[in-house]
Amino acid sequence: MIRRPPRSTPSNSSAASDVYKRQMEKYREGQRAATIGIILNFILASGKIFFGIIGKSSALITDGIHSASDIITSFAVFLGMKIAKKPPDKEHPYGHGKAENIAAKTVAIILIFVSLEIVYLNISHITDKHIHLPASITVWVAIASIVLKEGLFQYKISIGRKINSSSLISDAWHHRSDAFSSLIVLVGITGAKVGGTRFAFLDNVAAIIVGVIILVIGIKLFIKTSAELMDKMPENKILKQINTIALSVEGVKDTETLKARKIGLDIFVDIHIEVDKDITVKEGHNIARNVKNVLKERIPLIKDVLVHIEPFYPDDHIKNLY
Repeated sequence: MIRRPPRSTPSNSSAASDVYKRQMEKYREGQRAATIGIILNFILASGKIFFGIIGKSSALITDGIHSASDIITSFAVFLGMKIAKKPPDKEHPYGHGKAENIAAKTVAIILIFVSLEIVYLNISHITDKHIHLPASITVWVAIASIVLKEGLFQYKISIGRKINSSSLISDAWHHRSDAFSSLIVLVGITGAKVGGTRFAFLDNVAAIIVGVIILVIGIKLFIKTSAELMDKMPENKILKQINTIALSVEGVKDTETLKARKIGLDIFVDIHIEVDKDITVKEGHNIARNVKNVLKERIPLIKDVLVHIEPFYPDDHIKNLY
């Protein structure tokens, strides 16, 4: 009588389904946050540029351009999330999660170019002898921008950290930089109005400072996203947590190698565990399976775990952890 291999138990199938549902919900949350950002940024950018023109404020117009760049970055995040949530296929067995990292890098590059343009334009205008004092309405527009942008930052940073999204966190910091820039614009406009014509240049100085802030944030994000695209290991806190959980599984004598990388919103883990050298292959397989299941259960960020079995010899191996 030929025995058929056992089928997956309903509980395993149900667990896999739950993981997939959680994954899709994370991407939906990210897309929702990006969509809200696009709508609010369109309103803000239009308002700041419009009132900057009629109120004769270079700083407010510059701030409006900054908000307009937020529309592009939020759209990049939205598109990245849309592609990243596609399931694995024959050509992409690890899924499409890197699209989220590419979106984050796109955000950083846009920030850098926008900042350089802002600085260049306002340096060239700072010596303009026909500078006009900004109108009072520009003050209130700047205040409204600070409040709305800080609100967007708090919303997106919380969602980004919740779903472990580099692109959403990058976009959130873009909003925070916009809030800071609006604050500087407010100071520049107020200084120009209080000081009169002699201090009208403060409006352009404020715009230049905004540009430098955006440049610094862009460079930092570029470095961070580049590291993720090159499969940089997650922070030690997560690696130590993975190692501790693996060691807590019954049958695991020690861990020898631990590697992990971030793909999109997920972490993929490769770990070598050491078990009693005299147990059967089946027993070793069961221990490896338990390690995988426990890690995925305890750390929701983990999408998959590759477990390699090694025989345990006390004081006779080289550890390659973190």
